Amino acid sequence: MDLGTATFTFRFGEALEDQQLGCLWQGNDILSINLNGDISYLTPDNERPTRVIMGHTKSIEAMVYNSKNDHFYTADREGRIIGWDRLTAQTVSFTGPAHKTKICGLAVSNNVLYSISLDDTLKVTPLESRVFAVGIQLPSQPVAVAANGNLVFVACRDVIVTVQGTQIIQKSPAAWGPACIAISPDGSQVAVGGNDKQLHVFSNANGTLSQSYTNAHDGVVSSVAFSPNGKLIAGGDTDRQIKLWDRNTKVSGSAWGMGARVDTLHFSPSGEFVLSAGLDSCFMVWSVSKNARVHEQRNAHMGGVKAAQFVDESTLLTTGQDLVTKSWGLNIR
Repeated sequence: MDLGTATFTFRFGEALEDQQLGCLWQGNDILSINLNGDISYLTPDNERPTRVIMGHTKSIEAMVYNSKNDHFYTADREGRIIGWDRLTAQTVSFTGPAHKTKICGLAVSNNVLYSISLDDTLKVTPLESRVFAVGIQLPSQPVAVAANGNLVFVACRDVIVTVQGTQIIQKSPAAWGPACIAISPDGSQVAVGGNDKQLHVFSNANGTLSQSYTNAHDGVVSSVAFSPNGKLIAGGDTDRQIKLWDRNTKVSGSAWGMGARVDTLHFSPSGEFVLSAGLDSCFMVWSVSKNARVHEQRNAHMGGVKAAQFVDESTLLTTGQDLVTKSWGLNIR
């Protein structure tokens, strides 16, 4: 072999992010890192990577869990979405025209991923193919998304948009400024937190929204969730309070609250527990029957917890500004 002669060439993609920045030997493998921060495992007898480890290099802004394939999906402020096998942490990638900037919400229904971004688009992506489409242009900047069946509701700065399939079928004016959104499990109700410190609850008739009632909060309603049976609605606000509602009746105690803005809420599958998390870097678990906090995890994610969700009664996922997603086991009695 002549000095300076290449004996093998490894081939990557043609996109800008496929540019390789460095490599090293690790045992029998060569490890190479690209512009996205992905690490490829290479062997001298294969021109393609045998394994690719992906991750986020910018803060994670949204997460959603899909029980149909036991995967969860995370999205960051540069518009990148990554799928993860919950048990093995193996990653899957997406192809096609990605979002151009920060993703501010994810939802999943019928094995379809819905994503919204500050590029003012909603993307509808089948999880079997994981190929992004061009996207649906929204009338204003989106802030949150919820889905049930083939209906999708996008809360934008001044309007609530209803999408069926890939078509916008209704635009409901909301001058009060939506901040978060959730849909009941049976699809009959949609709850929208407002900048007017009100939790707006709508009835849904095949995508047509009609406001039923409002509940008052002490701050901007920054997070909302329905219980699995649709009877209760949890609302969290910028005044650090969590209020549990049975229609217009507040059923939670005064102690329900956090140390900073409440950014995410989620009920356990049984409806017994409510998971809350937010800007104070911790998450808490509340018992509905005991009307009390039953667990607190401080410093879960430095810089704030952006999303948290139950997988089952004793397992939950959290992610945040520290670029990390964590799985937690709970033993609550």
